[in-house]
Amino acid sequence: MPIIPIIGALDRYGFCSWGYEDLTGLIQAADRSGSVKATVLKMNTPGGGVDGLRAFADAVKNTSKPVVVWTPFCASAGVYIASQADEIILEDQSVTEIGSIGVIMLYMNYAGAYEKAGIVPTIFRSDGSEDKAPLNGIEPLSEATIADIKATLNGAKKEFHGAVKRGRAGRLSSDEWTSGKMFNTKAAISMGLADRTGSLELAVARARQLAKPN
Repeated sequence: MPIIPIIGALDRYGFCSWGYEDLTGLIQAADRSGSVKATVLKMNTPGGGVDGLRAFADAVKNTSKPVVVWTPFCASAGVYIASQADEIILEDQSVTEIGSIGVIMLYMNYAGAYEKAGIVPTIFRSDGSEDKAPLNGIEPLSEATIADIKATLNGAKKEFHGAVKRGRAGRLSSDEWTSGKMFNTKAAISMGLADRTGSLELAVARARQLAKPN
C-alpha cells in the first residue's frame, strides 16, 4: 500500500515536497495499478498556493480506491486536499491541529523603505498599459485594484468551502470551521472536520479495511 508524504508548503511544482502536479500523477497511478487497493496520505503541511490545488483535490475525490489521511498538522490548502479523502485520522497528541480554512494574501509596500534609503523608483508603462502590474510594492493600491483582489480572494474562498462541504458531506455538524481558525483534535472531530485520532499504523489498517469488498 502506498504511503504518499505531503510535507511542508505546497504549490503546483513543489517547495519542500512534491507539487500538486506530481501528487496528482501519483494518486492517479495508484488508481490505475492492479496491485494497489488503497492509499494513505501522510500529511504535515501549513498549506500553500491555490494554483493546481483543485486538480489534485479532485483526483483524490475521484479515485476509485479508498484514500485515508493521517496528519499531525494540516492547514489551509492541506485541508482542501484532506477533506476529499474517505477518512481523516489525526495524530493523538496535544499539539495536533487542523483548520485554517480560508484564503489570505500578503501585500508588501516598500515605498516608505525606499524613501528612507534615499531611493526614488519610477515606473514607466507603455500607452494603453495602465492596468499592468498594479501590485508592484511601490505605487499605492487603487480602490479598483483592492476590489479586484477581494473578489478573487472571495471566489477562492467560496470554492474552498464548497470543496470541504463536498468532501465531508454528512459529517459536518456546524459552520465553525469556516472562520479560518485552527482546531485541536477534540474540536475537529466534534464538528466533523476529522474522523478520529490514531497512529499512522491505524491509518494503514483503516485503508485496508475500507478496501475490502462488502
